[in-house]
Amino acid sequence: MAQHDITSVMQDVAAVRQDVAALQHDVNAIAPGITLARVVTVMQQAWERVSGVSLDAQALKRSLGDSELVLLLNNPVAIVWASDRPQRPKNKDLALDVDYSGETLNTTLQGVREEMAIGKCGRDGGHLLHEAAWLFNLRGTNIDFNPVFVYAVVEQDSAVLFIDEAQVDDAVKAHLGQEVLAKPYREILSYIRALIERGSMRKVQPVLLVDKANLAVVHMLGEENVAILHGYPFPAVP
Repeated sequence: MAQHDITSVMQDVAAVRQDVAALQHDVNAIAPGITLARVVTVMQQAWERVSGVSLDAQALKRSLGDSELVLLLNNPVAIVWASDRPQRPKNKDLALDVDYSGETLNTTLQGVREEMAIGKCGRDGGHLLHEAAWLFNLRGTNIDFNPVFVYAVVEQDSAVLFIDEAQVDDAVKAHLGQEVLAKPYREILSYIRALIERGSMRKVQPVLLVDKANLAVVHMLGEENVAILHGYPFPAVP
């Protein structure tokens, strides 16, 4: 990408940030604690406009014509970099007080379940990591300023959080309480596989996923069992 194109994208982002800041001021006057979260979406649109490459897998697939995207079930990087690869960091996760999150855990779960009911969906699961961070009022610290640490499956009467047990301290356990069942991070796909094998996945009650969900999750569920929310406005995670 040419330097002037990058400059153009950054100018677009700066302009959007100003617009969001002005709108946020208006929102604060009527609904304190609600944070707007459209900057990332607009940054993505700006990137796609300048680069000509879509970040949406379905859009990219349509643009390939006779070619096609092929899902690799095994990570080629893990195969090549198997012997001396550093271990994944295990920094402790943080539970946010309502003074910082703006909503309680029960409130966010209730909101998702209401959306599931509207869409006649049985589950909401395996979606973008920062949305799970918002949903459970948790933040990871493995990567500075990025909440990359969990997956989740939410049903009308239960919630399962897939998280590295080494990163969970007593404060996080107390925060989750009896409302949320914690399972190891790497068990998300095996958990979904078990649901499928038990026949729990039914077309009349598809799984609700956002449009940037993990491709491996979508592939395992099957597109016929998935309802995609495009541009779903989860709040930003501070």
